[in-house]
Amino acid sequence: MPSLMRRPTSSSSLSRLDKNLHQQDDWTRQADPGGRVYYYNRFTATSQWHLPNEFYTSTWDSKLKKAPVKLGKTKSSQKLQMRKTVGSMSTSSSASSLASMMFPGDAKGLRRVDCVTEAWIPQADTDADSKDDQSKEEKLRVLLQEDVLRVCVIGAQNLRDADFSHERWDKSDPYCTCQLDGRPDVLIKTPVMLDNLDPQWHYEDTIERYLIDMGGELIFHVLDYDPQEAGMQMINFTDDKLGKVTLPLEEALTDCLKPKTLKLDDAGSGRDAFLTVEFSPAVAWPELVGMEKTEAARLLRGNRPDLAVELFEPQPPWDDESTFSVTSWDLLLVEKGYDEDFFAVRMKDALDLRKGDTIQVFPDLIFARGRVLGNRRKSKSWTVTHVEPQVTKAPNGDQIAYVFVEGGLGKIIMDNMQWRRLPKAPSKGFQANRVCLYFSPSSQRITSLPRTG
Repeated sequence: MPSLMRRPTSSSSLSRLDKNLHQQDDWTRQADPGGRVYYYNRFTATSQWHLPNEFYTSTWDSKLKKAPVKLGKTKSSQKLQMRKTVGSMSTSSSASSLASMMFPGDAKGLRRVDCVTEAWIPQADTDADSKDDQSKEEKLRVLLQEDVLRVCVIGAQNLRDADFSHERWDKSDPYCTCQLDGRPDVLIKTPVMLDNLDPQWHYEDTIERYLIDMGGELIFHVLDYDPQEAGMQMINFTDDKLGKVTLPLEEALTDCLKPKTLKLDDAGSGRDAFLTVEFSPAVAWPELVGMEKTEAARLLRGNRPDLAVELFEPQPPWDDESTFSVTSWDLLLVEKGYDEDFFAVRMKDALDLRKGDTIQVFPDLIFARGRVLGNRRKSKSWTVTHVEPQVTKAPNGDQIAYVFVEGGLGKIIMDNMQWRRLPKAPSKGFQANRVCLYFSPSSQRITSLPRTG
């Protein structure tokens, strides 16, 4: 509204208005958010700060009194009729009679046309805000939900040793698979645990459209991973069977979220071996796979504000051999190694390290497939606290960075030992109000089916 328009301050004017408002169907007195009084006409959808003209007609000379004006249907016709009425009223009056009228102190003179009126600005803002909210809601894409079954292979106990070797440390390298009878598209496979007869995988995966197969069975196999090297190539012989067990799908859904310990068949002569698994129904969003991570998180939070959405990089495959070397710039450190809470690496190898990541170091080295590798059978892991770039460089010119870890190293780390980064992982266990979105660091897109848990 223009700043020249003032609200009435006379208490007598307001009291008279309160009395007359009940007799007027067109006008209502309201207040803006700041408490300022204005007058709103419900028929013309306009508002003004000063008292409406209709409330002054009773104090005019009797010659000016007119019958009530019947307004037209449209706003333009209403304004035209109001102008004609006011104009005729003003021309039929004399200057002396106009001068003798008693107006409230804050009222403005009236001769032909009423003071300029306009739509109430706060109301317009409210309408604009509602339109913005509506447009945001329209932009929010509705995601389709799908019922899935979460399968968690926790671990196995008392497996037989299928690796015949004179080395005492050489034991079975077990992994577990899960299939749904009649569904060749369903195959869950855990990582391999090297030299372990009591492996703990805590590996989770999802079975889609499981409700149509309620009469089916889940088939678990525990096997010993047996690759052998011939020259520069790997020969994958048939993996030894360490045990199997079958579980009806309906039984898997009883007592969900409670671990089930199943006895393995064909575990070996006179051996009682067991497999521990856990199941729970979950909700998934297939449309998010392949979507950019920020957009996927925004859509999911908009569709399900009751869920906690967390973003993670996927863990590297268990057989991923991409590692880096511990590298020093100080000859003394090269000779004696690191035994405090940090060790040195090349800066370009540490660009992706973040606080909370796990760094895995392989003290023993082996030569395989034409390159030096860390011995996967022996490793040590720490949690990264921070990375500090160094001004000095290695003898070959590479910039150096120090990687600091929680709790200290506890053992000596030497140059040329191999290390790799394991991205921060979500906390273990099922959480019904959590959704983990796994994205590719290179493409920044969702790589696996997002689901609750």
